[in-house]
Amino acid sequence: MTSRRKASLRNKQQGAVGKNIIGERLRLARHHHTPPLTTNALSTLVYERYGLDITPNMISKVEGGFRAAFD
Repeated sequence: MTSRRKASLRNKQQGAVGKNIIGERLRLARHHHTPPLTTNALSTLVYERYGLDITPNMISKVEGGFRAAFD
């Protein structure tokens, strides 16, 4: 395991949210949508509306705090 990966896991275990506050908000928005959206459905919706190729795996990583999302 790389030192970068270890640091990332350590920060996550310590509850360090850092600047990635979108993960929890994204998960809540997905689940509060009527009907609730799967990561697959959200990925398709984002592509259709905005032309952004965001995979379901990327969405899961953002929600889990393993990938940052910037504006």
